[in-house]
Amino acid sequence: MERYTVPKIDGREDLPFLKSLPIAHAEWTGKWNASRFTGLSVEQACRFFSAEARIGYTNDAFFVRLSAHEAELRREETGPVGAPCEDSCLEFFFSPDPSGKRYFNIEMNPNACFYFGIGTSIETLVRLRPEHDPDPFEAVAEIDGNDWSVTYRIPLELIRMFFPEFTFAPGVKLRANFFHCGDSTVFPHFLSWSPMDTDKISYHQPDFFGELTLE
Repeated sequence: MERYTVPKIDGREDLPFLKSLPIAHAEWTGKWNASRFTGLSVEQACRFFSAEARIGYTNDAFFVRLSAHEAELRREETGPVGAPCEDSCLEFFFSPDPSGKRYFNIEMNPNACFYFGIGTSIETLVRLRPEHDPDPFEAVAEIDGNDWSVTYRIPLELIRMFFPEFTFAPGVKLRANFFHCGDSTVFPHFLSWSPMDTDKISYHQPDFFGELTLE
């Protein structure tokens, strides 16, 4: 299990200077379809993918930046009901209550198609669309050739709607994981920050999340 201490920052502008967390564990490689990627083996194809995460917090929000490089982007999903995981996708799952099973699920593609949900598994996952604020995440996607990134904030106010006891304070712990995937890309792949030690092909398994501790 991976562990990381999340630094306190002034805001979004500090994200590029934070330590990057490699999203580099190749998961379920037996299911990767190498023949769809110019006949390369999984090991060879892995050279065409890389991803990393940066995260910090202020008094009232988490700030997250996820970045990836991949040989061929897929970015077809758009709109409020799009499925970003079908495209090139960067994801952040986290549970503010490390002793519980509920977790937030955030997914985003290069079009800034955004998925925000909560559940205890993929079977119980519910997609959420905040009504009091049309854009609480202030999400932005950027593309530069084969490199792309997503940046967003997660307001403390929003977290407390579902975890009212949660607070930002030194020593507070969360369970979390970062992912890079692309279910319908030229070469479907599954990468994680904290390894998923299971044969079940699903990121929606909080037992395999890593640990984040607030600085």
